[in-house]
Amino acid sequence: MPYVGKALIREVGIKEIGTTAIGVYMTLVNPIPALGVGGSVEVISGVDAESNTSTTIDVKLGGGIAERVNFFFRNMTTIGHDNMVDSFTLMDLVYVLGHGFDAVAETQYAPGEEIDPRLGMQYFKDIGKDMAVYALITRNFSENPNTEAILLLKYSPLINKKTRLLAQWEPLLNMGDKQYNFDLQKIRLGVEYKGVGFGAAADIAGAWNGEPNYAVGGFILLRIK
Repeated sequence: MPYVGKALIREVGIKEIGTTAIGVYMTLVNPIPALGVGGSVEVISGVDAESNTSTTIDVKLGGGIAERVNFFFRNMTTIGHDNMVDSFTLMDLVYVLGHGFDAVAETQYAPGEEIDPRLGMQYFKDIGKDMAVYALITRNFSENPNTEAILLLKYSPLINKKTRLLAQWEPLLNMGDKQYNFDLQKIRLGVEYKGVGFGAAADIAGAWNGEPNYAVGGFILLRIK
């Protein structure tokens, strides 16, 4: 399930998904907490309407740099047929404004594409003990400028003392000044126990354009603290 809904083909079993997740997690988990950095590794494997499968490794890292200054890093690497790899990376430099609002300087990069610098604003708020909302809007200033908006809604109530329900909806929309570019919705539903989560996953691309492309499968989530 790639970032913008491209169909990449590769048969990947649940054993390989788990092995990949654990390998990435073990590479990161030892040095990162000592640096005061936290994040997660998520591995998603899915199949689209044409029975094409793909597997995506989604790595998120974040932490503080200085007073009121933080960073956020995200890389999504999709493994397709014939070991073809598609990758997308972003890096955010965040300045805390207060009351849940932050100023964001973002850089996006995909192989074969120019580096895309962006400026924007983000907002985060916990709603009670079980729900959280995050929103980010950025704009670039290239020859063909575009505006990108991301919303993340998360609901994670306790099932018992150590286990939580994990329900998450993450829509993304990118629009040019005069045209639609792309959109993607990521949906997750599962459980999390002591920082390890698993469950069902669905990605829907192109819904805003009236031409949805679905991919459904499962995910494994490992949190880094």
